[in-house]
Amino acid sequence: MTTQGFSVPSWLAGEPAVRQALADGAALVTFSGDKLLGGPQCGIIAGRADLVRACAKHPLMRALRPGAQVMRDLQDVLLAYVGRTAHTDVPFWAMVTTGIDELEKRAAAIAARVPGARVVETSSLPGAGSAPSARMASRAVSIAGDITAHLRRHRPPIVARVEGSSTLLDLRSVSPLDDEVIVAALVVAVHA
Repeated sequence: MTTQGFSVPSWLAGEPAVRQALADGAALVTFSGDKLLGGPQCGIIAGRADLVRACAKHPLMRALRPGAQVMRDLQDVLLAYVGRTAHTDVPFWAMVTTGIDELEKRAAAIAARVPGARVVETSSLPGAGSAPSARMASRAVSIAGDITAHLRRHRPPIVARVEGSSTLLDLRSVSPLDDEVIVAALVVAVHA
């Protein structure tokens, strides 16, 4: 499915868009800047101008309004969408649009440098609370046993998960810029 030049991922196809909710008659729609846009953690209100203005005048707005940094980050994210560069400039979209072949290549390169590591097929949860049943194919580096405590103690801490009797590091959620950090952390953890 394509929406105004943007190809909607299959795992997101059933989710209504803000524009769709407004077109269907909603007067106000609230959504998350981080979950929906992949931007800063903030709440966004869209809809009828008079109702949005009423929300802005409410006394709680003073306590809940975003700070300058959030506004700058949100502006950068929105400009990436307008400029059609979100797939590279917004980390969330860069991660979810990475192809399986690229993930497989990275996982193999990491596994080749870590004793006992291997590449496994896995699935990622791209949306968590926003799209709780969504799953997408991914690749992970797998190490026998539970080494998550060692990985969390690494600086910077590494977050992995345990499935069955192995620790999995899903590369869909890791920036390629951090692959060297991952190798170092795994080598220390397997020798601990």
